[in-house]
Amino acid sequence: MSADTLRLVALVAPDPAITYNGNWTITTAFGEVTYSPGATASLSFTGLSIYVFGWVGPGPSPTPAIECYIDGNMTSRGPITLPGSAQGYQNWTQIILCEEEGLVNMNHTMKVVVSQATQAYPLMLDMFMFRLSTQQFEGLSDNLAEQNSSSTIPIIASSTTSLGSGTAAAPAAGSSKSSIVAPMVGGVVGAVLALLIVALGVFFIVRRRKHAYAEIIDSGA
Repeated sequence: MSADTLRLVALVAPDPAITYNGNWTITTAFGEVTYSPGATASLSFTGLSIYVFGWVGPGPSPTPAIECYIDGNMTSRGPITLPGSAQGYQNWTQIILCEEEGLVNMNHTMKVVVSQATQAYPLMLDMFMFRLSTQQFEGLSDNLAEQNSSSTIPIIASSTTSLGSGTAAAPAAGSSKSSIVAPMVGGVVGAVLALLIVALGVFFIVRRRKHAYAEIIDSGA
């Protein structure tokens, strides 16, 4: 794996940084979905390349078709018609819908325009992913480190962590150990008390059943 792959930022479809126009519906499994021709999704970013991911699968013809534009110009792939069941797809699969590489490190806008989609086979947009420059990544890491040294804002866990929304972060380096130990001790004490209560409950139930059984034997005698 090259060092460049460590500088990818992934923004999943519901991210507020992505601008949607037209009729889109958020889904749990397939991101943002539309069957409205003319619907658009766009993202402004600063980076060296960008990739748009979506889902394709065993959908009927006509399959979705899109056009992707970078800074107002159509990407090098041109108009794109997505595959479906006629192309042998039997399972829903995540693919790169369109991409643009070799960009100058400056602000860009990627825009996806839906030219064809149906209710039977809508366009399913999963995420935008773009690559930071080395300077961007180092600057972002330094800024987060400075914030962490002067406050309780957590820093990113490592250079391999994706930096998009929903990034998992490590606890702040300066946080007190007591803030970690206290919940652990409380959890252990709570678990022990719960076990004691359960044990006492079982003891009384068994004792009651033995007593009832003894009464039945006595009455039968």
